[in-house]
Amino acid sequence: AWLNEANDHINVINALPGIDGLFYREYSPAGARQYFTEQNARSIDACRDYICNLQNDILKNILWYCGLEAMSRISNTAGTHGAYLKQFKDRAIKPFQLKMEDTVAGKAITYHGDILDCLNHLNETPPMDYDIFYLDPPYTNRKYAPNYHLYESFVTPADPQVKGKTGLRLNWQTEAS
Repeated sequence: AWLNEANDHINVINALPGIDGLFYREYSPAGARQYFTEQNARSIDACRDYICNLQNDILKNILWYCGLEAMSRISNTAGTHGAYLKQFKDRAIKPFQLKMEDTVAGKAITYHGDILDCLNHLNETPPMDYDIFYLDPPYTNRKYAPNYHLYESFVTPADPQVKGKTGLRLNWQTEAS
């Protein structure tokens, strides 16, 4: 049922006119950065605003996921968000469009923190039952926040203050990374 309702919202989001918000002001050529075209940045802003105003958390989470994937498909980066490319790649000029992403039925539990604390959590009584257990350890010495700050900004309702050539979130050092 949630997926059908989410699909209805995806259709609404994809038809929204763009708005001049954070992504337009800071992450498009209008803000002297080229992570997204101006039109895609406006569409991302409209999507973000729409999702933020929904009341149902389950529905919001599905749509955040779809929005993150849609952003990833059109970002003008070489992978991480540490920098944007000087010229728009072909994929970056395609329109920002949400689609229903693949999902797996069941309950998902997330844990953010130190791996040793997480492993201690797994040994709680009664033990938790997992079908899948996914760890995403750091693969470089660089923190998550500066490498994926666009995703953080997309799912955070309040507009962050940004700085520098790449528009990094000003307080990324004090945010969870």
